[in-house]
Amino acid sequence: MRRIEEPMKEFEPDCCAKGAPKGGQRCVLDFKRWADSLGIPLKSAERLSDCWRPGRYIPGNVIFYQGHQPLGIYFVRTGSVKLVRAEGTGRQRIIRVIQAPSVLGERSLIADLPYAAAGIALEDSCVCFIETARFQKLWDADPALSRFFARLLASKLGDADEAGTDLALRTIRERVAKFIITLEGASKAPGAAVSLGMSRQELAEFMGTSPEAICRTFSELAAKGLISTQGRLVRILDRARLHAAAGLTFINRSAAVCHRRLPGA
Repeated sequence: MRRIEEPMKEFEPDCCAKGAPKGGQRCVLDFKRWADSLGIPLKSAERLSDCWRPGRYIPGNVIFYQGHQPLGIYFVRTGSVKLVRAEGTGRQRIIRVIQAPSVLGERSLIADLPYAAAGIALEDSCVCFIETARFQKLWDADPALSRFFARLLASKLGDADEAGTDLALRTIRERVAKFIITLEGASKAPGAAVSLGMSRQELAEFMGTSPEAICRTFSELAAKGLISTQGRLVRILDRARLHAAAGLTFINRSAAVCHRRLPGA
């Protein structure tokens, strides 16, 4: 991990493309659409849109460091961010991957605690930032926003419990298959090739296994016709069988895809 903190680079996201009035109405509307996709109430999004500051991070840029006190809250608009925790022995481990759209650093800010892990961009990402003082004013003045973050924290706590269960009870094959399914779901582009966003080494760290086991599992899934791979791109070829490989059931009703855990899984 780099020890020199990367400065936030000014960035013109898609809404501020050439010909668009930077900081104008299109920029605000774009942020509202993003907030809506995340589930932030519309009026709360309008207040947030007055405070956000966009930054562009390239792969490897550090957004915040483990042990540092939070200076604000981050909203991941595009791309993905890995949370990396360093142990006292010097070892580092990816504990979570944050896919857009999402919120980053909210637990440490709300609890007034140092970051438990470093946030590092996995790919080109647009990350908006709101300073602590401004966010606290919004928190105090907007009950709907407070309720949103309460639901968000509860949801992430559930995700953490599920991740711990997966690590303890699921095989590496099941974990890899489930990761691919989740990745495609986050992309909102069923059938399209999606980027893993990580090297095989990083995937191994994230899933608590070896790079050899990761490569072997991807090869097995590809050989059975469940997926196809090209570099870091992966495409689901047989969604029903991949769900079965993950220990999940697959239901397709009126083109709507959903899944649930198998009994006893």
